[in-house]
Amino acid sequence: MNITQRLLLLIAISVSIFLISSSSTFFYTNQNIQNFKTIQEKSLPMNYIHIQNLYLLEKIRDLLIDVTLTNESDILEDTLIVKEEILSNLTLLGKYGLDTTLLLHTFTQYFDFAYTFTSHLIEDNNNF
Repeated sequence: MNITQRLLLLIAISVSIFLISSSSTFFYTNQNIQNFKTIQEKSLPMNYIHIQNLYLLEKIRDLLIDVTLTNESDILEDTLIVKEEILSNLTLLGKYGLDTTLLLHTFTQYFDFAYTFTSHLIEDNNNF
């Protein structure tokens, strides 16, 4: 092999390596773009809904505490509005492919117990 053939072979190998690395980089970049789209379309909205539900749960807790401290049943009705927001958010999470049946059931049980318990406390305080 003369020097020209060796240089051509070296150039051919270099170009081949460059093309292979470029095509693999292109493939992985496209795959990462798809992953980012999935995160943007599903994960971020779901995280936002979870954070919002945590805030709403705290709001229910605070409202129930206020009801027991002030003995005002009007505040108790506000918890029903917050409950509907949480149920709406949980239903929305179901549209993202999550199985929310257990969450819906557990939250409904929690809320029904807390609402009933607090309303009985108010009644007992009014009768006392």
